[in-house]
Amino acid sequence: MGRRKLIVSMLVAAALALVAMPSDAAAPRIVLGWNYGGTSANYVASDGAAPGLNTVSPSWWTLRSNGAIADSANGSFVAWAHAHGKRVWPMFTNNLDQASSRRAMTNAALRASVITTVRDLARRYGVDGINVDWEDLATADRNAFSGFVRQASTVWRAAGLTTSVDVSARTDYWQLGDWSESFDQRALGAAADYLVLMAYDEHNRLRPDGPTASLRWVEDSVKYLLRTTPASKVILGVPFYTNDWDDNTKKFDVVTYTQTLAHIRAHRAVVHWSDSAGSNLATYTLAGHTHHMWFEDARSLSLKSALISKYGLAGVGAWRIGFETADAWRAIEAAPAPATPAATIARTVAPTAPKMNAPVKVDAVAIAAKPLPPVRPTSRRSAYPLAGAFVAFAVAAAATVLARRRRGREAVRTKLVLRRSACTRRR
Repeated sequence: MGRRKLIVSMLVAAALALVAMPSDAAAPRIVLGWNYGGTSANYVASDGAAPGLNTVSPSWWTLRSNGAIADSANGSFVAWAHAHGKRVWPMFTNNLDQASSRRAMTNAALRASVITTVRDLARRYGVDGINVDWEDLATADRNAFSGFVRQASTVWRAAGLTTSVDVSARTDYWQLGDWSESFDQRALGAAADYLVLMAYDEHNRLRPDGPTASLRWVEDSVKYLLRTTPASKVILGVPFYTNDWDDNTKKFDVVTYTQTLAHIRAHRAVVHWSDSAGSNLATYTLAGHTHHMWFEDARSLSLKSALISKYGLAGVGAWRIGFETADAWRAIEAAPAPATPAATIARTVAPTAPKMNAPVKVDAVAIAAKPLPPVRPTSRRSAYPLAGAFVAFAVAAAATVLARRRRGREAVRTKLVLRRSACTRRR
């Protein structure tokens, strides 16, 4: 009985090790990028120049005020994306229209019509999923939106489609009215396949003059979402843009990463690295007004992308393709693959005021060319040889024990035959 128990224990341990072994094929890291405001030819050019990009979300479908769906999809782009190993999740927007959104969510017949129309469009073009980008909803419609996503996910999943939903960031200390409170993160996380956390616009027209996505705020937004949503469903959204703030008027212009570098050169801006913001800050003066731009580069994006590994997230998404320079994709691509997230997510606490390092004059070209920090091997990949070796050992040990038991039985049978033979001769 002792040997039998040993064999069973070894085989069980081997089976558990096989189950626990990571599989890149089963859970690849999603690298999502949104295409917006261009033609399919533009998208092919920009997406083809984005290393690591494996999921694209072109802005193709928009809810109209009459409940119809405006369609600008292109089957040729879908074919190109698939031929280059990219999934296509067209973005389905509500055009920031609260009234039209409410009708589509609360009228049962219209809701069913909208959902099935999107499904039929997805089938027609052969796409892989839908990215629901309904923003500026009323907080009063929070439950209605959750119900809409629940019904849509069921219908779309039955058609073999992936449902992702974009949700605004939120923390214990940071809320933004309808923009954040209209999303029931728990209900949406239970219904959809993925939630894309739009971890940007930390400072905006309602909260002026500050970073677009400080590292501490981004991480707190992730931790807040993980209280109610599995990490395997969370895609971290990062910005490829920033805001150029005028300190006098408290107004801003949205500028792309490439435009930011041009501003730095043209206005001879002074650049700081902010440890607390986890990004660069460029300061310059124009027409007597002081301007600030907190902006991303390879270093800041790699710090944000490292949160994917730290919390075991499904991947990263960038708004939007075409705003960036090549080093931005290098930073995202170099981020470690997901690992096991922490079991407990603590309550988020408001950070103290940012502290800036001493100002230095920096060449904008040098900023973009700054080398990335080395990336250590991921725990998922290093688990392969360890788990494989243990399985091989367990199987070999079990085989050895079984062989010994078989030889033992054969020896016993041989002795019995000899005894019977001897008894027969004595008779």
